[in-house]
Amino acid sequence: MSHESGKKKSLFIQNFGLIVKEARIYRGWTQGELAKRTGIARISISFFEEGLRNAELYFALRLSTVLGFPFDTYFTRDLNGWRSTIRQRHNEGDEVRTDPEHRE
Repeated sequence: MSHESGKKKSLFIQNFGLIVKEARIYRGWTQGELAKRTGIARISISFFEEGLRNAELYFALRLSTVLGFPFDTYFTRDLNGWRSTIRQRHNEGDEVRTDPEHRE
């Protein structure tokens, strides 16, 4: 086993990645679509989602803005609370937010 694969992932990085992934799926986007909307490389999004890389502040802010959830949502330890937020938004008929900086 390599040194990298033997490292224990922090709960913070794991939760951040899971929340980004669930928010992306909630929006119905692929990693490639999220990459285009954010300007972040798809491989970086993959690393964030898998908990292999910690997002710098700029990336975390960018993901938060484009995915349309409050910034602090991505830093919770309470995944059940996060999933409750997703269900509530869905029940309220949340529309997919368009990022004003995104040009297709």
